Amino acid sequence: MSMPESSTLATQDTASDAVRRNFAESFGRVAEQTISKNLNVQPTIRIRPGYKFNVLVDQDIIFPSAYRDN
Repeated sequence: MSMPESSTLATQDTASDAVRRNFAESFGRVAEQTISKNLNVQPTIRIRPGYKFNVLVDQDIIFPSAYRDN
């Protein structure tokens, strides 16, 4: 969208065309990195102490050792 559909000269880019292209490529890389970084964030839920809630899981949860109530 930042590039005009046709340049003033079909075979040569103007300085402004080169700047637009460079900006579009840089912005695209930054946007891609930001989106991929945010997709890898696990959801976090904060629940106040004492609040009762249910948990539904769709796969087995494996704990490293047996739970002990001391």
